[in-house]
Amino acid sequence: MFNVKDQSLNRILEIGTLRASTVYNSIDYFIYRSEPAGYQYELLSSYARYLGVNLEIVTNQDVNSAFQDLWSGRVDVIAQGLSVTGNRKTSRFHLSSCSNSSSAHSAQRRVFKQI
Repeated sequence: MFNVKDQSLNRILEIGTLRASTVYNSIDYFIYRSEPAGYQYELLSSYARYLGVNLEIVTNQDVNSAFQDLWSGRVDVIAQGLSVTGNRKTSRFHLSSCSNSSSAHSAQRRVFKQI
């Protein structure tokens, strides 16, 4: 069962690991020359370094599996492009969009914010 308190930043800091779900593909997350790489990986890796914690990646090929992992507590965050749907808008989480104009591709990323 999903427990908001267990998914808090304090829990991540206490355990020392940020657990993230993302998609294994040629953009978001992939292995290149035996090293992890990709857009979502770089964002997550930077955030984990900022927090001073380790990063654990869980890959999913569909959004339903990613949400299942989030709600079950297997991961702390979903890092992949997601659209805002009626169900997602009314759930415990909502999507917010922020652009990073300093990134090489000026790509738009979506992050979950707990409400």
